[in-house]
Amino acid sequence: NKEILGLEEANKPYAEKRKAELENIHKLAKQYHDKEIEFEAEQRKKLLAIQDELEAAENHNANIEKQKQLNEQAIARHDDAIKLCKEDIEDLTQEYNLLSKQNKEIKAREFTETVCPNCGQELPADKIAEAQSKFNQSQADKIAEMVKRGQGMNAEIARQDEIITRTESERAATIGELNAAAERITAKTAEITDMKARFAAMPV
Repeated sequence: NKEILGLEEANKPYAEKRKAELENIHKLAKQYHDKEIEFEAEQRKKLLAIQDELEAAENHNANIEKQKQLNEQAIARHDDAIKLCKEDIEDLTQEYNLLSKQNKEIKAREFTETVCPNCGQELPADKIAEAQSKFNQSQADKIAEMVKRGQGMNAEIARQDEIITRTESERAATIGELNAAAERITAKTAEITDMKARFAAMPV
């Protein structure tokens, strides 16, 4: 018994040291486990953040794409409006040229009603004067009507020109917006690609 007690007493320091080592191992294992849990939680947090960022970027890109389509539709409407205005101006110009020709023909007419159409005799001076007055008045009325129509055509041509100028300006601005939208889509697409790569590279 004394020998056994002596051995136990002799081994006591080693037993305590072993116990301390085991406790330290358990402590380190727990610390490692805690750090592992903390790391996983942090990784999940980062993954969720990237997912949220990716979703926001894709939604933003979708909105830009919708705006791009609206801009393209607006440009098509501008093109149609400009085409119609140019066609109207072409028609009005042709009509104005015809009117100008008719106006010249009217101005070139001369009074020739000095002979009676029934008997062929020279009309009395008072009748000639009366016919001359009617002719002159008819000429003046026709010319005044031509001038009025011509002024109306010129005003309409000017209005159509103004519409074309304004529409072309709006079209240019829309094209600028379209190009800017395309640049934003390109940049955002690259950003999305980068985020997807980061997401795929993260340990799960």
